[in-house]
Amino acid sequence: MNSKNQTIIIDGKEYGADQLVDCKIIARLIGLSHRTVEDMATRRELPMYKVGRSNRYKIGEVLSWVKDAKVSD
Repeated sequence: MNSKNQTIIIDGKEYGADQLVDCKIIARLIGLSHRTVEDMATRRELPMYKVGRSNRYKIGEVLSWVKDAKVSD
């Protein structure tokens, strides 16, 4: 994935692949509840950054994680 050129639109707002976003944006992106995203981050199952006391996620890293987690057909 070339994260420098990739952008994604979520709820009408454009985000870059390297942009740090909160769990609600990631939840919308991958179709989970924000609570599930937070729980997965706490268990270190999802790539995440700590910013102060908050968890933040890079969209490109989460998309790569989803792609890598796919079970073969």
